[in-house]
Amino acid sequence: RGIDVVAGSATFLDPHTFRVEGRDGTREVRGDAILISVGSSPVHPEAIPFDGRTIMDSDQIFERDELPRSLTVVGGGVIGSEYAAIFSLLDVEVTLVNRTPDLLGFVDKDIVRELERSLLDREMGLELGVEITRIEKTDAGAKTTLADGRTIETEALLFCAGRQGAAAGLGLDAAGLAANARGCLEVDEDFRTSVPHIFAAGDVIGFPALASTSREQGRVAACRAFDEPCRPVETLLPFGIYTVPEIATVGPTEAEAREQGLDIVVGIGCYGDTARGQIIGDESGVLKLIVDRATRRPIAGHMIGTGAAELVHLAQMAIAAKLEYTWFIRQVMNYPTLSRVYKLAAWDILEKLEG
Repeated sequence: RGIDVVAGSATFLDPHTFRVEGRDGTREVRGDAILISVGSSPVHPEAIPFDGRTIMDSDQIFERDELPRSLTVVGGGVIGSEYAAIFSLLDVEVTLVNRTPDLLGFVDKDIVRELERSLLDREMGLELGVEITRIEKTDAGAKTTLADGRTIETEALLFCAGRQGAAAGLGLDAAGLAANARGCLEVDEDFRTSVPHIFAAGDVIGFPALASTSREQGRVAACRAFDEPCRPVETLLPFGIYTVPEIATVGPTEAEAREQGLDIVVGIGCYGDTARGQIIGDESGVLKLIVDRATRRPIAGHMIGTGAAELVHLAQMAIAAKLEYTWFIRQVMNYPTLSRVYKLAAWDILEKLEG
């Protein structure tokens, strides 16, 4: 595409010019339009004695050249839950500590309970709803002290309790910009910052901080910068969480739907009731399809199990296209496939609505 790629560390000299320092020396790059998409970096609280090997963040852990025998994971959000699940499958003794009573606070509670059950079946330690008073490095590894006085001692500790925008070091002042308290840049609906020709997209602007949405934000920002017509980023966003088992969600949780005053019907489709689920040995996966009783249209889909991040797109398309739930019943789906859980969930809804 005729794009000149310059590798190095960039610093604003003025609102239109960067100084880039790289392996090939230093050069200046000027742009009539600028898009900042530098991502995010792990939060490092001052009280945590990070050393990059025993006490690590989610970037530093890749620098280890061997697995720890035991690992404490601090933080039950997406990154903490993903890493805890992965390391437990690698025969690492894992204890996950989270200050709130549930993992993945934004995910439907029924799906979270299935994840927690699966992790406990793998003999992972779950310390939920507990506060940490101290994390320290010892001769044997890392020691975590909980508010109730108990301690957890493991060979290593992974701290996954937050990320912040990675705009520090860009010299934003020279461009007339400033990051907020979370290191993120504020943008409008076109991803334009307070400096009209400077745009920002991706993790550096904060929520939802997904690779999928970041790509779309960058597309829209580039089009706006050059006055090219394009559609805005869709507001109906699917989330894929790559724990083991995998989780995916689109639309409000059951609790959120009820809080909004919606009269809903919930249909359940279980992997174990499909031939494909039985063949691949995943009989615990589940789809939770939420339908608005008045319109008979799906408003949300929540899944846990093999391929959930792929399968959730069926729910996403049904919601976006405003299809009635009976669409799933009428469609012919390949056999044997996991997609048939949508038929099972739709039949469950049909029985609840019409008996």
